[in-house]
Amino acid sequence: MTLKEIIYNLKDSLGSDAEELTNRQYKFIIDYYRAKLLQQRLEKGKPLAPVFAPALHNIKVVEIEEDDPACSNFDCTVYKTEKDIPAIIPYSLSTSLLYLGSTDGHLAFQETSFQALPMELYAKFTGQQAKWFMLGDKIYVVNPPDEQIDYITIQGVFEDPLQAAALCEDFDKSCLRNFDFEYPISGAMLDTIYKLIRDGELQGLIKEIDEDESSER
Repeated sequence: MTLKEIIYNLKDSLGSDAEELTNRQYKFIIDYYRAKLLQQRLEKGKPLAPVFAPALHNIKVVEIEEDDPACSNFDCTVYKTEKDIPAIIPYSLSTSLLYLGSTDGHLAFQETSFQALPMELYAKFTGQQAKWFMLGDKIYVVNPPDEQIDYITIQGVFEDPLQAAALCEDFDKSCLRNFDFEYPISGAMLDTIYKLIRDGELQGLIKEIDEDESSER
C-alpha cells in the first residue's frame, strides 16, 4: 500500500478530527509510530521482518578525496555515498542493515566500524574483502569488488522510509510531494497504528508536531 493510500484511509477513519492536519503531518505521525513499534521489537530481541526493509537500488557512491577523514591513512580503495544517509533502525541486535552490497544482490559487503577497520584490513583471510561502515551521515565502502564502483544496493529499516527511497538515483522526486510510493509496513502494524491514533493520542501528537515546527523556524 502506498503512503498516499495509508493517509487517505487514516483521514477517512478519523472523520472531522482529521481536518486539523496536513498530509505531511500525517506522514510524520505514521513514521513516528512505525519507528516506535519497530524499536520495541528490537528491544525484545526480535529481528525485523523483510517487509520493513525494501531493497534500495542504484545508490550513488563516489571515491573519497585525499583529505577525507575516513581511511586517509590506509592503503585501500574507499568510496562513500554521495547523499547523506537518513537515520537507520538496526535490523537486528547484530546488524544494522539486512544487506549492503553489489547491485545484483549477489555479493554482500562485510559490516564493520571505522574503529575496527585498521585491524580487519590486515586479517589473513578476510582483509581484502569488501567492507562498509558508517561515519557521520555517510556510508563508506572499502575494497569494493570492482576497482571503479558507481552504485550499491542497500536493504535496511529507516526511520523515514521516504527519505531513504530518495537515495536511489532513479527516484521520482514527485513522490516527495504526493507520497505516492510503497510504504514498508505490515498490515498488522498498520492496524495497530490506526488504533493508537483513534484511541486518543492524536491531540498529543498535534501538539508535538507544532512544537517541532516552531523550533525549526
